[in-house]
Amino acid sequence: MLTRLVVQLYGVILEISLWVLLLAGVIVGYNLGGYGYGYSFNPGAALISALLGGILAIVVAAMTVGAFLVLDDIRKSVRALEKHIIADDAQSPDQSSQTPESEASSIAAFYRRQGIADSEAATSVEMPSAPVQKPTAPQPHHPVPKAPRPGQKL
Repeated sequence: MLTRLVVQLYGVILEISLWVLLLAGVIVGYNLGGYGYGYSFNPGAALISALLGGILAIVVAAMTVGAFLVLDDIRKSVRALEKHIIADDAQSPDQSSQTPESEASSIAAFYRRQGIADSEAATSVEMPSAPVQKPTAPQPHHPVPKAPRPGQKL
C-alpha cells in the first residue's frame, strides 16, 4: 500500500525536493556571502551570494533530479495513452457490448479494433519461406599480397 502511495505521489515528492534544494542553496549562499572573508556582515554581498547560490542549486537540481522528472513525465504520458485507447475502444460501434472495465489490456483492445481474435493473435506467427542459412566467414575484398621471398623478383 505504501509503495503504491509513493508511486502516485512521485511527482509531488520530486517537486518538494526541488524546492527544498533551492531553499538550501539560497540559505547557504546568503550565509557564505554575508560574511565573506571579513568579520563584519555585508548585506549587499549576502544578497548577491544568495542569488548565485539559488542559481547553482537550480543547475545541480536539473542535473540530478531532471532524469527522474523525465521518467515521471513518460509514466504520465503512457497512462494517458492507455486511457485514450480504452476510451476509443469503448466508443467504437462494433464493440458496443463491451465496457472499459471488461478490457483485459490495451493490447487486447488493439486486436479487437483490428478484427483479430486473441487466439489468432497468439498463433499467427509467420514462418520464413526459405530455409535459414548459416552465415559464412566474410571474404576479404582485396587479398593481402604475400611478401616476396629472398632472391625473388617483383
